[in-house]
Amino acid sequence: MAPNQSNSSIEVFISYAQEDEELRNKLTKHLTTLERDGVITAWYENKISAGKERDNEIEEHLNSAHVILLLISSDFIASEERWQRDVKLAMERHKAKKARVIPVLLRECNWKDTPFGHLEPLPKRNNRSKEDKFIDSLENKDKVFTEVAKGIQQVVKEITRQKILDDPTKPFITKLFWIIPWFSLFKTFSSSGGVTIIVLIIRLFSGIFEPSELWFYDQMMRLQFKENPDERLLIVEVTPQDIQTYGRGGSQKQNQNVPGSTPKPERVNPQQQNQNVPDNIPRYGASLPDGVIYQLLNTLLDKKATVIGLDIYRDFEAYDKNLKILFNKDKNTKKRLIFICKIPDIGSKNDGYNPPDDIPEEQIGFSDFLFDDGGFVRRQILQMKATKDKNSKCGTSKDNELMDSFAFKIAQKYLEERTKKKFVAQNENKLFTYNNGISLKPLDFAKQGGYKLTQDEFNGYQILLRYRNVKNQNNKDFALQTKDSTLNIAKRFSVKDILNNGISKESIENKIVLIGVTVESYDSTSSTPFSTGGVDPQMWGLYIQAQKVSQIVSAALDNPQRRLLTVWSLEAEMLWILVWAAIGAIIAQLYKEPKNLVIAAVVCILFLYISCLGLFIFPTKIWVPFTPTVVVFLCSGGILFIIKLQSQKSQARLDSR
Repeated sequence: MAPNQSNSSIEVFISYAQEDEELRNKLTKHLTTLERDGVITAWYENKISAGKERDNEIEEHLNSAHVILLLISSDFIASEERWQRDVKLAMERHKAKKARVIPVLLRECNWKDTPFGHLEPLPKRNNRSKEDKFIDSLENKDKVFTEVAKGIQQVVKEITRQKILDDPTKPFITKLFWIIPWFSLFKTFSSSGGVTIIVLIIRLFSGIFEPSELWFYDQMMRLQFKENPDERLLIVEVTPQDIQTYGRGGSQKQNQNVPGSTPKPERVNPQQQNQNVPDNIPRYGASLPDGVIYQLLNTLLDKKATVIGLDIYRDFEAYDKNLKILFNKDKNTKKRLIFICKIPDIGSKNDGYNPPDDIPEEQIGFSDFLFDDGGFVRRQILQMKATKDKNSKCGTSKDNELMDSFAFKIAQKYLEERTKKKFVAQNENKLFTYNNGISLKPLDFAKQGGYKLTQDEFNGYQILLRYRNVKNQNNKDFALQTKDSTLNIAKRFSVKDILNNGISKESIENKIVLIGVTVESYDSTSSTPFSTGGVDPQMWGLYIQAQKVSQIVSAALDNPQRRLLTVWSLEAEMLWILVWAAIGAIIAQLYKEPKNLVIAAVVCILFLYISCLGLFIFPTKIWVPFTPTVVVFLCSGGILFIIKLQSQKSQARLDSR
């Protein structure tokens, strides 16, 4: 360390020709503030005091300096003494990264072919013409010297920072203060925070992101890992052949392809059904006469089915005496049968469908689906308020009492029969818990993922429906034998298969059996996330009910657990979006070239999608926002990049003056 130099200051050595003494003097005046503050210690040849050895003093300061300023002019280049002593030692230390050499262009000369010709000079070059600026040739010299002083100050800051980071005696907190680029950080968070707030407001109060969010939701749903069929389920289809064999001939299509509607069963022709139906009582039959339904249910009960869900509308009492006896059998037999009704749609001409009059309320579940735009079914409703009135008997007897859905009631009954436990509602927390700690966490107004649902659309307890996409079984007992499909959720048989005793007791025992019609005249199909792109056809309501039942039972009993899809809290989503907004702003500051910035942005967005997909398909099973995250990432980065470009253009205009 040279004499009179403090531990913290940066020594600046100034090498110049004596002919440039006046310009050197002006430069040192502009560095006075830095010297007074102890930031630098400027040293030059004229500071050698009497009695000192000149060459030794110069060499000592050249070896101790952190910054070496070479004041370039034709006289400096022509000076053999400066060339052999100052330039030679300065460049050696520069190459060894022990000092920073800065050419300061005083008077015009050819300096490009010198050993320091490749170094960036001060004043900075004209950005537009890339021409050198020589101080003596410029009118406003004070302005130029100020620019040079600022350039030196910036270099001194960089060297000071590195000195502190390399000093093992400095505490970590001190180093951290110098590591963090506070101004850049302020710009980053100002940009990212502002953009995040705007996007969140748009997301919360408009549905602008919902279509794209649901599109990505469907895509990620289709990319889930293939699963095995649910061995607890068995599906019995009432096929067109069954109707031809056991039912009435002919049918009239009504209300098909209308999302949320189920065709009204046609009036029964007693002669075609060979049933003794009193002529004075209007009866509405469905696909099968009561005699056949009795045989079907009795066979399934005899073969020890745990729960039987009849996904067929019956808004009348049983008129077959054997079916009446079955419905009024012992309590245990009765409660193994679950029937459906449909709640009237609010503001719609759809009056719903009443349950059978001779079936107790605890054996009834509503069949209603939650449809998104386009008729897509992505959500499952567990319970909702539905009170019986003069217009509909599909509801509960008590006001404000919650009614179970068809699928939820079947799942609860199965769990109760098999494990003596079921999901218990925790109203204060708005969730259902099972004995092993498994919870069904319904969506609510503040936790709805990519949806923008109104308060009215939160009637009841809703969860996301995680479809089971089953790998190809190569088995005739499955709906689609040639490919992976959600329709292969369980083995399926026809009514004829059951009644002809073609199914063993082992295939039915301890199973959940769902019975429904897969004929256009009697049921409608709905779109699912697998319906787009031709992955799967539209799905019959019977199979959607099977997916719903399977989801709840599997969540409770599978080991390892088959987790339900959930969403983050609003606070967690806000933090996620804010983090990606900050990443966008940081990327914009790191890359100067548009091409590199675009590449970095594409890589980040790809990583973001992979992150969202991973959280969705892997055991976490969380649906996190993708579209608004991409928007804030691009906007925050784009804003900072535009600001940086404008700043560069402004600086270029100043440099060109």
